[in-house]
Amino acid sequence: MKNLKYDLDALFESRKHEILTTNSSFFSKGPIYYVSPDGDDENDGKSRNTPWKTLNKVSSTPLVRGSVVLFERNRTFRGVLTCCEGVTYSAYGKGAKPRLFASPENAAYPAAWEKLEGTDNIWRYTKEITDCGTLVFDGGAYHSIKEIPSYVDGKYIVRGTDIPFDVKKNIRYDLGIFCDCAKVMRRDIPVPDMYNRENVGTLYLRCDRGNPGLVFSSIELCVRENGVVPKNGVTIDNLCIRYAGCHGIGGGNVKGLTVRHCEIGRIGGCVQFYNPDGRVTRYGNGVEIYVSCADYTVENCYLYEIYDAAITHQFKGKSPSPCTMTNVVYKNNLIENCVYSIEYFLDQDDCDEQIMSDILIENNFMRCAGYGFGTQRPDGTTPAHIKGWDHKNPAKNFVIKNNIFDRSGHMIVHAGFADAAYKPQFVGNTYIQNDGGEFLRVGKNPTSMMYFDDSAQDSVKNILGDENGCVACYKGENK
Repeated sequence: MKNLKYDLDALFESRKHEILTTNSSFFSKGPIYYVSPDGDDENDGKSRNTPWKTLNKVSSTPLVRGSVVLFERNRTFRGVLTCCEGVTYSAYGKGAKPRLFASPENAAYPAAWEKLEGTDNIWRYTKEITDCGTLVFDGGAYHSIKEIPSYVDGKYIVRGTDIPFDVKKNIRYDLGIFCDCAKVMRRDIPVPDMYNRENVGTLYLRCDRGNPGLVFSSIELCVRENGVVPKNGVTIDNLCIRYAGCHGIGGGNVKGLTVRHCEIGRIGGCVQFYNPDGRVTRYGNGVEIYVSCADYTVENCYLYEIYDAAITHQFKGKSPSPCTMTNVVYKNNLIENCVYSIEYFLDQDDCDEQIMSDILIENNFMRCAGYGFGTQRPDGTTPAHIKGWDHKNPAKNFVIKNNIFDRSGHMIVHAGFADAAYKPQFVGNTYIQNDGGEFLRVGKNPTSMMYFDDSAQDSVKNILGDENGCVACYKGENK
């Protein structure tokens, strides 16, 4: 195994600083609109002196292609940004990137919480709320731990048992939460639909130190929303997107999406669906396009603490037309503490014309897959930096090059495929893992695990085909 010739911590911190301090200039032929918390939604939004105020105003205003919307730097905007086709959303002014929080409020005030009768440490949020993926305390110092009971025969039950779930007894941990959102049902199962705002309920929080509104300086609620809903031809630039319980930026069948110079973190964890057999699926990605995509770029972004994947294009199931994923580029990103750094899969059940083509994953720094917030997942054996699963994954011109993969709680690469011709091309990557840890699952389906040992360099060369790949064993203290 080779020795690394650079300081990883310094390298990663340098890229983080570069991303977080990047600015952009726009010379638009279309109209430019300004948004500031000091503005007014009755303004025309066309100058810094007459800005709009809210995300709701931006989202509800039909904007023409070529328009640019600029949010004031170092300010916070709450809600969901729903984009218009062909519009750029970015920043103006000085300071940190504008903060777009899906969290409806900072709930760190005493009146937001009341103690549940008959308990000493269970607190009820005093407002009805949609499902909540997690709570984030004091800017990320702590995350809540979400209790996910099953829902069977009209009641919540402790998972894996037939015992009714009791809020007073079954929130097992300090800062544990439970969301009772079962107003909207389908076939006697709750429907946690982000587009149905009527499916709200009660959020419970165990806080052993007293009223949470007094214990913490900030409590952000990752409610069941996408932070940004993209459309075709949209650019998201220089924004900070946090506290969405679904995806940071998420849409389906989108063409021409560019995400650049953004900070995206503390995302996901909401219930995606309840199964009739009692299983529960949670989800939440940083940037996602589902089903088909084209001309999709994520570059120079910092993504961290995300329940599922930092960046993904994916589809499995049936579609009325062939699913195609073309000209996809992920480059120069810094990704930390996400369960999957980059996830991809394509497995269309009813069509052989499906294809991923011209996919480039280049010069990304990926650190500690499967660490952080996502460790509370029940399926803790799946994390990877490159996650393709054992799907069909038909692909051509799929290149993964010059990336640094720095440790995973499980494997570094999981890339299965139905035909050897679909295998991604690995070129000049650096693979760092703990000695004896899981390493690669690569090959025709079903894949099998290879472990990180003295043969790791040979595996990179012979299995991945990465002739110039660098393999290093992590010798420091594990995270």
